[in-house]
Amino acid sequence: MQLGAAQRRVLRHPLFWLVLFARIAAAAYILIDPLWGFVATLVFDYLDAFVLIHTLNMSRHAYYRVDKIVDWAAYMTMTVVSVQN
Repeated sequence: MQLGAAQRRVLRHPLFWLVLFARIAAAAYILIDPLWGFVATLVFDYLDAFVLIHTLNMSRHAYYRVDKIVDWAAYMTMTVVSVQN
């Protein structure tokens, strides 16, 4: 699938990578502290839409594709924690 010029610009923006790192770090924090890691995951999941869609003008289609991948990272860490306990 070809990305448009606007979407390539979003992917090169440092704020995109900062938001992505924050989401992955929150998902990984679930392994350290499940309650606060889950809360951080929810907060960053809520805020990333505002940053990526409204601030960086990312298309909703592209946002949902990125969001689902990061959501699955959080789901997998939640599953690991639930199986361990």
